[in-house]
Amino acid sequence: MGATYVANRGTFQAGYAEACFDRLAKGLAPRRILDVGCGTGDFVDALSRRLKCEVVGVDTSADMIAQAKRFPHRFEVKDLSEGPLDESFDLATSFMALHWPSRESRVRLLSNVTADVMVAGFHGAGSCEEGVRAVRKASGLDIEALPTMFHRDSKDVWLDDFRNAGWNDVDIQEREIRTVFSSENECARRLLAAWPPILAPYFQDQEPILLEAAAILMKDDAAAMTSRVLEVIATKK
Repeated sequence: MGATYVANRGTFQAGYAEACFDRLAKGLAPRRILDVGCGTGDFVDALSRRLKCEVVGVDTSADMIAQAKRFPHRFEVKDLSEGPLDESFDLATSFMALHWPSRESRVRLLSNVTADVMVAGFHGAGSCEEGVRAVRKASGLDIEALPTMFHRDSKDVWLDDFRNAGWNDVDIQEREIRTVFSSENECARRLLAAWPPILAPYFQDQEPILLEAAAILMKDDAAAMTSRVLEVIATKK
C-alpha cells in the first residue's frame, strides 16, 4: 500500500493537510508535534520545516512507515488504540486517518493521544459517495458492510467520541470540498490513493484492474469527488 499511495498521493490528500492546518492552528506555536496516522511522512516533513520544531510520526502500517523513512524525522509503527507513547507533546495532528479505525478503536486511540491540543481533519457522513458508488458497481461488494471500510460518521457521533476520550472544548466544523476530474486517469489516481487496502482481502492483487474499471464508471457518472470532511480542534488539559 505504501508504494501505491506514494505514486498516487498527489490527488486530494497532498494539499489537504496543510490547508486544514492553516485553518485550525492559527496562533499555535508548538515545540513538539505528534502526527497520528502519518502515512508516508510528507506532512511530517512539511510541518517540521515550516515550524522548525520536532515532529514525530506514527502509523499502524509498517509499509507506510518504511516509505516515510526517506525523510530525516522520527517515525514509529504504533497503534495508539493499544496504548500511548510514553511521552507528551504540545500538539497532535491527524489528517485523513481517523476515519479508518472502528469506533471503539478510535475512542481508545483518541484517549491515548498525549498532547495538550489536537487538530484533525477526516471524512464525515456522506463523503466520497461518487467513489463508493463506482467501486460498488465495479466490484459487486456491499461496500458499507465491509469491516475494512472507512467509517463516515456524523459530526454528532464524532463529538461524542472526542468527549468520551477526554477531550474538552471540542469544536467540529463541516466542510465540503468538490474535486472535478478531467480524465479517467485522474479518477483512477484518486481511487488508488485510498481503496487498495479496502479491497485487498477480496481481490488478491487485482485491485488496480478493478479500480481502473471503477474509474471509468466514476468519470461517466460524476467526473468528480465530493469530500465531506470534519475539521476538529480540541484540548486536553
